Amino acid sequence: MARSSRSTWERRVAALRRSGLSHREFAHKHGVNVGTLRSWVYRLRREEPEPRLLPVRVAEGARAGVEIVLPTGVLVRLASGMTAHEVAAIVKALG
Repeated sequence: MARSSRSTWERRVAALRRSGLSHREFAHKHGVNVGTLRSWVYRLRREEPEPRLLPVRVAEGARAGVEIVLPTGVLVRLASGMTAHEVAAIVKALG
């Protein structure tokens, strides 16, 4: 079997995260080795920048969710319940 490229594994790991499946379930469904999948999950996780925490101000009467003002002035409203890595990925994508 041919080795998959890094970009292929990046796409697979992203699909795994969206799927809600366990590593074993995802590997079986997609015909990949679970050990190799886990290796890529952990490798890519180590390479992700740690989310940087900034001061937070809770406004009176605030609704559920999070509002982030980027250095560019763009306001991003996110639903509650997102993980720090998900928020960091969105902020990174928006620059």
